[in-house]
Amino acid sequence: MNNKQLISIKDIIIVLFIFICLPLDAEETKKDLSPDLLGLKVKSGFFYGTSDKGDDGFLSQSEISPLQHGVSYFRFIPYIQYSGINIQFDLTAEHRSQSGGVFNSNVVYIYPRYNFNIDTSFNVFGNDFNFNVSVGNFFDRQALGGLTFLNIDDQGWFADINYYGFGIRYDKIADYLLGVGYGIDDVNILQTYYKRNFFKDNLEAKYSFAFVNYANILESELVGNFRNDHLFKLRFKDWVKATWQYSIRASSDDNRNQTSSDNSAYIFELANIKPIKWNDFKLNMKFAFRNYGRNYNLDTYKENRVDLTWLGAKNDGFYPSYYLNRSFAQWGAYSEWQTGVQAISFVGNIEYKLNWDFPVFEDIILFGAIDYNQLNIENQETQTFNFIEIGVKYQPFDSFNISLFNSNKIYDDSKSYFAFQEQAASTFRVTMNLDTDAILFKKEK
Repeated sequence: MNNKQLISIKDIIIVLFIFICLPLDAEETKKDLSPDLLGLKVKSGFFYGTSDKGDDGFLSQSEISPLQHGVSYFRFIPYIQYSGINIQFDLTAEHRSQSGGVFNSNVVYIYPRYNFNIDTSFNVFGNDFNFNVSVGNFFDRQALGGLTFLNIDDQGWFADINYYGFGIRYDKIADYLLGVGYGIDDVNILQTYYKRNFFKDNLEAKYSFAFVNYANILESELVGNFRNDHLFKLRFKDWVKATWQYSIRASSDDNRNQTSSDNSAYIFELANIKPIKWNDFKLNMKFAFRNYGRNYNLDTYKENRVDLTWLGAKNDGFYPSYYLNRSFAQWGAYSEWQTGVQAISFVGNIEYKLNWDFPVFEDIILFGAIDYNQLNIENQETQTFNFIEIGVKYQPFDSFNISLFNSNKIYDDSKSYFAFQEQAASTFRVTMNLDTDAILFKKEK
């Protein structure tokens, strides 16, 4: 084929493309291609306080603690929705030390994230056939019932299809080895489920069976790299929800005589959904009991993955400062012991709004919070972590507040996952939080 023939074919393709793309009817050019919704979320926070090392010399790196020198973050999150397609971008900037200099690259971090989602449905024999797929970064993920993957940010994708209450879902979670410090790389979760509403939709029940596979896990002589999970959820209106998850990890070929209790784990969790309100009081509570057999978590935790600290560009990893707002419960807190663990956790917070008919004081809120955790570890002493916060905050509107409070909670930089530890003595903190969600454009229907 010579050059003239190539040029001729190219010209034909161009002409055909233009012919196909041009509308035959001028009315088609009036089609509205504007998005259904365009919005912007802005989240920002500032933390400052003192950190006490205690007599045992805890917090060897307290001189670089974000609480000691002040840490701030800003998240800029634009999102767009168009015909079932949802796109969200997340650009986060952090300054980890007010004492470290304004333009010090060791204390300034900027990192982008995104999420692309298609959520659509169509009618089949009078019922909706739903399809949902999402790719990118996930914020505060809890997979299944929170027995293992919870209270964590990660990346990957999932696809979910359901019809008439029956559904199939596949999750691909990437990079738990480098991203968090667990002893596993990718995670594959395939689950089937059935959910149904009862009593005029006041009660929702859901049952799931899942097959979970760990990729590139460290070799264990006792257990394999996959497990089977059963999950049962109940939700009563917007008031309360209960979750039960049972999981059993497969035995290795050489240890088929193990008892199921050694390789299994379960969780029961009970929590209110909407805040419990009474006059000027507001209350939230969550209780959970976890039990892990002695072999269930083997090799799922990798100690000292990298030297994770809040400062220092030489380090391979860091954790976002907004993690300081999260609770103690996460898989690493239980799997790091590499043996049988029974854990009780209770998270609660209460608020009382003064509502005094006086400027400023009408927006003053007294609050208290508790994050209690007791770990009964096989052949070891019981570990108790009891974090308490008591203070006052000024909240002129729902999306903004400034708080002054006393707390004994501090991060623990000795772990390969983001962990917390009790201070020897409580210290005062000052925080400022902004959390807004503005609709910039919405198409009229």
